[in-house]
Amino acid sequence: LISYETRIQQRVREQGQSGVTFVRAYGQGTDAYHSSSHTGGGAIGLHNHANFHHTMGMGEFGAVLNGVQFSTRHNDYSLVEPDDSLTVAQYTSSWPPKAKNVNYPEVPPSVTAAGNPDAQATEMREYFRAFHTQNVTHRDFRDYFKPVMCYLEGAWVEAQGDLAEPFASERHHVDADSWSDLNDKTNFLFQNGQKNNQENLPFLPTAIRSMLENGDDTFEPHLAQWFYRITCKPLNQHISTKRFRVRNELHVQLKFSKPATREMVAKTPRALFDLNPTAESRWKEDAPWPKGQTTYEFIDSLMEQLSGFDGPNGDLLDTSFGSTCGKFKGTQALNTAKYSRYYSMLEKDAMGRTEKKRAFNDYMFAAQTTHKKVNPQKVCAQLSEDALKRATQRDKDHTTECSGLKSQDACSTHTQWDKAELDGEAVGAKCAWA
Repeated sequence: LISYETRIQQRVREQGQSGVTFVRAYGQGTDAYHSSSHTGGGAIGLHNHANFHHTMGMGEFGAVLNGVQFSTRHNDYSLVEPDDSLTVAQYTSSWPPKAKNVNYPEVPPSVTAAGNPDAQATEMREYFRAFHTQNVTHRDFRDYFKPVMCYLEGAWVEAQGDLAEPFASERHHVDADSWSDLNDKTNFLFQNGQKNNQENLPFLPTAIRSMLENGDDTFEPHLAQWFYRITCKPLNQHISTKRFRVRNELHVQLKFSKPATREMVAKTPRALFDLNPTAESRWKEDAPWPKGQTTYEFIDSLMEQLSGFDGPNGDLLDTSFGSTCGKFKGTQALNTAKYSRYYSMLEKDAMGRTEKKRAFNDYMFAAQTTHKKVNPQKVCAQLSEDALKRATQRDKDHTTECSGLKSQDACSTHTQWDKAELDGEAVGAKCAWA
């Protein structure tokens, strides 16, 4: 059963990338593009909920994360972020992890000083005008229009205990008393095709992830339940709206009664946007949109600001199989408690590469965690004492060789990572996370 679940996930990985797969359909048409895909009335079911405080409107959708297929309840998630006032121990002691409201920016001083409400509204419009045109000389809006990134994350968690509400919503909740109750309800609706009227039933699969020994030469299955949540994080930099362009999706442009241009789609909830991949250090607003293959992109630098289930103060190293993951083309260890995709290693692979990308062929980001609620996955590999000694000496040699040259790409991936000393590494079983 464990191998069967692994095979199913691997087949899903080979069929496409991680991401949103579909939204609920309420009709079809004479051509394939008339049916809903990841876009229906709005992209990913997005809609407005200005009538609720801190609420972002988002309906039901299906998704794949690292080979796991699931579907959500009606989300309408709250604009909250992981609580950075908590230590790692405090953050990992509760489930789901605690969050706090994202603070809104202050009102610009020139607005509050403008006088009566009409004058204040007039002055505030000038800030909106400056934001719309990205003109910081008209009004410097950057302290008052701050980017917030919201993200979907998932993990296999221990199936024991009560079903916990995954994230805050003022409108929706999981309409089940337990994991078993949820599975029974979703299975029933899958068979007869009805929908839950309140749209409060996600499909979250259960899997046998390992076998537990009872101590009397018998074993019992160790169940895990798929868990997802949507959370947010204010980013630590200004992002120009010129980094975005409407995605070229012909089926979205043709879906409704009249064909629409990309410019027309941009003014509707159906629009999805591409983010310019150019790194911050090379970004120029008026440069042509890049075309061609990329590796580490601008989105990677944003994702590395987002914390996993160890919280904002988490600091972990991925030392799987005796090797430590470092920052991509860098000389420091990579904090894998944050979400990342690209990394470097001291040791070359079979093709001589030291720069790597997580997953075999998938657009996914991963974060490591020590949270006990997350179902652990371990593997033990024998590390020989001789191999450790050779690796330690090699790292020392490279450190000496690259002294003073750490800023050069030719040497950066051969320099010893911070906190990545192999001296004193235990010989024998080395357990790796996944």
